[in-house]
Amino acid sequence: ISTIHRAKGLEWDHVLVVAVDAGVLPHRQSADVEEERRLLYVAMTRAKAHLTLMYDPRRPSPFLRELDPRAGWFARWFRPAPTDLAHTPAG
Repeated sequence: ISTIHRAKGLEWDHVLVVAVDAGVLPHRQSADVEEERRLLYVAMTRAKAHLTLMYDPRRPSPFLRELDPRAGWFARWFRPAPTDLAHTPAG
């Protein structure tokens, strides 16, 4: 487990980035959106083999729209969640 800030220069086979949501990335109080974009880039490029980005589909980060699925790295690292998963409330 690591934070995005501490991950610079490190790599792992599998990377899971949680809360890639609007208001989190970029953070709603951040004055530097470009730095927030760079932080997500750093997080994404720490993956050697598998990258999972988790987000709330009701409020995804605007940075997700910037990802180009035609880019070679995209096909290697980013896979959409299976569509057959159903949300079941606890209880």
